[in-house]
Amino acid sequence: TRSDTLSLHDALPISFNGEKFLLTLLKSIKEQTIRVDEVIISDDQSTDSTVAIVRKYIADNQLFNWKVVVNKKNVGFKQNFLQAMRLATGDIIFPCDQDDYWYPEKIEIMKKYMIMKEDIMVAFCKSVAFKDKIFKVVKNSNSVINKISFHEEVKNCYGAGHLLCLRRDFVNKYINDISINKLTFDIPFCLIAAKVNGLYRINDVLVARRFHENNTSGATRYKFDSIKDKGRVIAGRKTRLGYFIFLTKLFGDKNDTEFIDFVRIFSISLSGITNGNIYPVLSELFCRNKYINRLYSICGIVGTLRR
Repeated sequence: TRSDTLSLHDALPISFNGEKFLLTLLKSIKEQTIRVDEVIISDDQSTDSTVAIVRKYIADNQLFNWKVVVNKKNVGFKQNFLQAMRLATGDIIFPCDQDDYWYPEKIEIMKKYMIMKEDIMVAFCKSVAFKDKIFKVVKNSNSVINKISFHEEVKNCYGAGHLLCLRRDFVNKYINDISINKLTFDIPFCLIAAKVNGLYRINDVLVARRFHENNTSGATRYKFDSIKDKGRVIAGRKTRLGYFIFLTKLFGDKNDTEFIDFVRIFSISLSGITNGNIYPVLSELFCRNKYINRLYSICGIVGTLRR
């Protein structure tokens, strides 16, 4: 049965000059309520003492199922994550950022749902943000899990990488497509999973996300003050448009006409923001299309008005 094949699970931290925060993550993985079967730390040619710190931690704690892989050259965080995923041997993959903290029940809770529901391809949990102090979180013994529809995922782009667990068979099916298109792994995998009816949200806070000036996603990624910067608005839209165009090519005739029309509207709106023309963004806001996120359209309008 499917549950019999889910005995193995991998934690995949990636690292690059992470000496300041990495030990917090490693300790939280080690202290999970169920033992992690395999931990692969993929280092992208750090120039600080990251690799030495990790090797010492593994040796001091006799973590024989943990290993460090150092890339032959710096490949960037996108490819580093994908390379780590290719090395995984477990049936469930848990990516993680070097500066996060996992609450002790993270793997136990997420693995439980992966076993219970065979149609889950990707699941994501909730997180809290912290800077210096990690907050205690009360876990709900009767947590709720719900499926995310494709149009809901397109509207919101749920599922940052540190929140995810993924089935390895699903990852193997689509990882080359994501790699060839030079995309980040997280949102594309979530969009694909939603497209095949396999994306779920676990409504438990299982990760604490550390915010600092060197976050790859930027400390203001989810804050409204990011719309004060027109460059951020444009960059965010370009990234999303890249995801959507990727989906149109990946699924071809399986895409519904409303989604195809949405991608066209979104592209025109991006051109309007870039050129300071507010009318395409207003048209997007009032268009009757289930894929349009009205709040995101309003952010686009504000961004358009910025110099």
